[in-house]
Amino acid sequence: MKHKIKTLLILLFSFFSFSVIFAQLAMNLNMNSSRYIKHEKIFALLTIKNQSGIPIVFGDSKQFSATIKLNIQTLNGEIPETIQSPIFKINDIILKAGEQDNFTIPVSEYYKFNGEGKYKIKVIVSNPQIKNSYQTNFAEFSIV
Repeated sequence: MKHKIKTLLILLFSFFSFSVIFAQLAMNLNMNSSRYIKHEKIFALLTIKNQSGIPIVFGDSKQFSATIKLNIQTLNGEIPETIQSPIFKINDIILKAGEQDNFTIPVSEYYKFNGEGKYKIKVIVSNPQIKNSYQTNFAEFSIV
């Protein structure tokens, strides 16, 4: 019995080390609107597609903990004040090979927008199963 468990663990770790080499994500970021009124809730829609050919796990354990870092700035390069750390967590999701999923990010819960302006946002995704971090396109929005 112990031999079977050891063999299973070796196969499991081999699978995950193999997946680190070949994991790939395709991502897209869109805003739910291009214009917002001051103090209106702002949401972004992140689409992640697994193009690796193997399942990618987004979980809360250390080996599967994905980090989605928000990066917002004005068109002039100024960074708005943060309300809390701009890290969005995805937990308990398994993206099978070729599968995609959408995640709604409550942007206004992470940043304080004090006035009118034009902003651009992107997100950077990392996961221990993925060798590199992946970033989205910039999405733009205005506060009027």
